[in-house]
Amino acid sequence: MAGHWVKRYDWGRSSSFSAYYTNKLANLNANSSFTSGFIKPNAMCPVCGELVFYYQNKHGSRVYFDELGPPWPKHECMDNTDSISSPRTAKKIVLRYPTLRSANDCLEIASCRSHIYHDPEFEFAKRYRSKPWTCCKVEKRIESAGTTFLILTSVEKNRRFMYLEAKKIPASVVADEIIFYNRGVVEYFDFQKLKQLEFQVTRLSSAIAFVRRLVCQTD
Repeated sequence: MAGHWVKRYDWGRSSSFSAYYTNKLANLNANSSFTSGFIKPNAMCPVCGELVFYYQNKHGSRVYFDELGPPWPKHECMDNTDSISSPRTAKKIVLRYPTLRSANDCLEIASCRSHIYHDPEFEFAKRYRSKPWTCCKVEKRIESAGTTFLILTSVEKNRRFMYLEAKKIPASVVADEIIFYNRGVVEYFDFQKLKQLEFQVTRLSSAIAFVRRLVCQTD
């Protein structure tokens, strides 16, 4: 009998902990997608009520995503011509796009997910049949002798620095831009053109390698 009550107590305590962390994720708007762990969903679907990632350019054209980064899955409820058309209005159009979470929020979300054994990266891979690309923030763009260098921080976990170079990088890739990197390829969403763009890069192995390449370019 005593053992029976211990089991019931442990089950109840486990259930309460799970509910606590699940509610915490909901309050942080981080219970719906892998991307929401480090980028804030900035809209709610007017059809189904799901949290989504929403872009609107200066012309009023707009698009809704379930996740950001390849394969850029659009939200099904709004994936039609009406959802991306330019509204006929004389009002000033406000640019809208998702923004990164703070480092503290990312750590808190990761902790909550681990407590309830929630693995959104696995779910992403299962749903889209590909692993999510590494999400990065552009810290600095440097032009030197016909080569462009990007200093990045990965935003998903440890916020480590990354260093990329290429002969040609789109002018819209500037400081604070959110990009996605995988095996020498970068993709990002140009919210002015309202489409994802891709370019090839070379990743430098370390900060020392980056400095050496920069010095070689300036000599």
